[in-house]
Amino acid sequence: MDGPTYCKESKNGCRLPCEGIWAATFNKELITAAGTALANDCLHTEYQGMWIPGINIHRTPYSGRNHEYFSEDPLLTGLAAQYEIEGIQAYDVMAFPKHFVFNDQEANRNGIGIWLNEQAAREIYLAPWKYACGPKKGNAHGIMSSFNRAGCVWTSGSYALITEILRNEIGFDGFIYTDMADANGTEYMSCLDGIVAGTDLWLSSGKDHSFMSYRSNATVVTAMREACHRLLYAVCNHSAAMNGVSASTRYVRQYLWWEYTVIALTAVSAVLTAGSIGMLCASHLKKENN
Repeated sequence: MDGPTYCKESKNGCRLPCEGIWAATFNKELITAAGTALANDCLHTEYQGMWIPGINIHRTPYSGRNHEYFSEDPLLTGLAAQYEIEGIQAYDVMAFPKHFVFNDQEANRNGIGIWLNEQAAREIYLAPWKYACGPKKGNAHGIMSSFNRAGCVWTSGSYALITEILRNEIGFDGFIYTDMADANGTEYMSCLDGIVAGTDLWLSSGKDHSFMSYRSNATVVTAMREACHRLLYAVCNHSAAMNGVSASTRYVRQYLWWEYTVIALTAVSAVLTAGSIGMLCASHLKKENN
């Protein structure tokens, strides 16, 4: 379910002010309570995950997404994200902080190349993700990646960002969704680059993202298996979708009376149809013999 300051399909109309106002309170209890409210609203709409919080940096006051992000300060952004995620995931609603990473503008963000040195990347733009996704911090179990490139490489297709930094250094153990991967001008968001880099799912409204042509490619098939593993692990261990399910749970197919009736009628119809076809064939053969 989309956010970040309200549940998009909310049944009660609950909306919160922008994240910058939350951060300006410097009140961790209040920010945690905001996460709790959003989690309950999400569950009420029968979803088990939200694309929240937004944790990019306010690089300029004029950015079109500043209302989705906390601050120009990486520490304040990181701590606010951690507290909100704790409130969300306490109810087994999976948090998907966004947009990983360097997404600091809205206009022309599709494919824009963001150029920065490693010191700026680590001290400013990547720092909040340690608080949001670190196993001893917010420990978010999902992430939404970004439209932009880091230099010339799409962020979700960067092995250095997705696997080496996010998974290996920060310790993120969940799965990664792309942002909309078949919007106009997103042809550069290569599924092949993404799956090999460690991205798991594509936010798509119908475009064919099949890997069938790579079914004999060991590298791609292994990456696909790992993506499925990460998705299943996160959902089974951290999602409200599994509430009431334990290791001893067994699923047994139960048929209602009308289902038995339909099955019986279908079987009788099949027998009568086969008999009719047989009689028709016999009639034709008899005519030919005569």
